[in-house]
Amino acid sequence: MNKNAPHLPPKTCRIDTYYRLQNIRWILLFALLAFLAGICAAIITGVWILPSNENNNVWFGNNIDARTISYNSPDPFFIKQTEQRFFTIYDKRKKTAEKIYSAESFIGQAVIISSDGWAAAYVPNYFFGWEKNWEIVDYQNNIFSVDKVVLDAFSQVLYFKIETQGSRVVSFPTWDKLQMGAFVWTVTEEKWQENYIKENNRIKTDKSFYIWDQQYHYSLVKTVSPGSLLIDEQGNFIGFVDDNGLLVAGWLVEQQVNNLLSKGVLGYNNVNWKGHLVKIIKDNGASINGFYLNSVGTKSVTALKAGDVILKINGKNIEASSITENIWLSPNEFEVVFLRNGEENSIWITKQKISLNY
Repeated sequence: MNKNAPHLPPKTCRIDTYYRLQNIRWILLFALLAFLAGICAAIITGVWILPSNENNNVWFGNNIDARTISYNSPDPFFIKQTEQRFFTIYDKRKKTAEKIYSAESFIGQAVIISSDGWAAAYVPNYFFGWEKNWEIVDYQNNIFSVDKVVLDAFSQVLYFKIETQGSRVVSFPTWDKLQMGAFVWTVTEEKWQENYIKENNRIKTDKSFYIWDQQYHYSLVKTVSPGSLLIDEQGNFIGFVDDNGLLVAGWLVEQQVNNLLSKGVLGYNNVNWKGHLVKIIKDNGASINGFYLNSVGTKSVTALKAGDVILKINGKNIEASSITENIWLSPNEFEVVFLRNGEENSIWITKQKISLNY
């Protein structure tokens, strides 16, 4: 007869050893679960933090090919947050029914530049009075009519105002980061696609030009419809696409915001210098760019004169592709470094109201 109780371990195993073995099994199980949880957390963190639009098949340079671009959309949350800063424009005459808009009624999208309803859009083939047939829809599907429009003859950007308060406004980037190869999202008819800045093209070929008259325009790798919006990875507004597929830079909009908010009209404060780009060879063999002044304008009040060479505008060197941008974005008073008779000088310049009739 077996004298050992059936619920006890064999005598060959001490009771304390038995319980230690039981504890070890639990410890190993918890360690395994912790390891698996760590792997899951690492995967989730990686997916959340790493950019969803990363594409190793695209490289920056002159030879960017549209065929190398994937057509992913940004994160839905990113889209939702960014589109809260857009208005959508429809032609109410082409609606299917009340609050039902057909594809044919879509005119374009605008970026909101003030909380009280000012917005900017590039509307191909716009004609005065067309806005009377527009309905403006915000991200909450509220519908507005247009109260006022102002067309910028310089950039062809259309500004309009609706009666609203508390609108979320777009932000603008640091413009010196806008360069060839930069990644952008293009928003066309509310569809988002990847794209890249391709190159800076000189559109106007006149040797002599007004310093405020934009000579260079970026294009895109992938052709998109005129009026499309360009947004960077941070949700900043980069610009519009014009009828020729070129970038209407957002800095043209940014520099008009204060005029619209304070006066309700556009303002063209600048300098009326006319000249051409030159290269200057220094005594040490190095070269720098400059803007040779042919004239300083009949109404200009400045110590500058024809024959001077502008070397810096507001602390920035003269570059063919950015000289117009720098002069427009400079404050109302800014410093200019110039060359006269082989000597560098500096002077403070005050902008004046200019005419765009040229």
